[in-house]
Amino acid sequence: MHTPSPATRGPAVTSAGDLTLRVLGDPSLNRIAADGSRHRVLGMGKPLALITYLAVAPQHEASREFLADLLWGDDSVSDPPHSLRNALLLIRQQADSTLIDAAPTRCRLARPLPSDLACLTQALGARDLERAMAAYTGDFLPHFAAPGCRLFEHWSESVRLRIRTDVINAGDVLVRQLLDAGRPRDAEQYARRMIEIDPLNQRGRRILLETLLASGDRMAALTEAALTEQWLATEEIDPETATTALLQQARRARVAPRSSIEAEAAERPEDLA
Repeated sequence: MHTPSPATRGPAVTSAGDLTLRVLGDPSLNRIAADGSRHRVLGMGKPLALITYLAVAPQHEASREFLADLLWGDDSVSDPPHSLRNALLLIRQQADSTLIDAAPTRCRLARPLPSDLACLTQALGARDLERAMAAYTGDFLPHFAAPGCRLFEHWSESVRLRIRTDVINAGDVLVRQLLDAGRPRDAEQYARRMIEIDPLNQRGRRILLETLLASGDRMAALTEAALTEQWLATEEIDPETATTALLQQARRARVAPRSSIEAEAAERPEDLA
């Protein structure tokens, strides 16, 4: 199988009639209307999977034999090349007759196709971390599964994990930059966003704890530590060494003690009568 990598092309200028590809969150191929709105042309299915693979794969092309096996393999249909031809026909009829250059032995994307993944990749490359976090609207092709797509599912899972890891890494750097800039509340927001993106990854929960401790919000840190311990127990997940160490650090944190004057007054309530 080809070793794919998300396109690094920056976001293209689009105009009415252009097609745009969405592969994060709710996959679809859309056409831009005159008023700037987007109208869905294709939803998730094998034709969209075919377009997505060509958009993300190196050189944006692949052999017909490979594509037929990618999407109609494992003896799921009697004639995979015929199924590929039908998918190409549907794309020509419903999307654009010139979007894919279908030669006798190979298929390639005929022109750049603007996509949300390209916007995300460009933001990550430019180190525009807040824009990158906003551009990540969901996993790459989530929940797609169909007969004969075992190879495609393995490919999409590898891309999905790589993109998610890149975004989590960006979130980690962003949180620390915000803490250094004296913006603890914004840092906490992005730490919680990291947990939303990868809820089973302990790293995001550690970063949230670190953020709360660094901001001096000891009560919130203690509460979050208890929630993390409860989550680990519920999910039957063993805490990583770094997680255990941070939970211990959070438990050692206590609400700031009362001043000596407050403590003395509390011990002699009759003086306040």
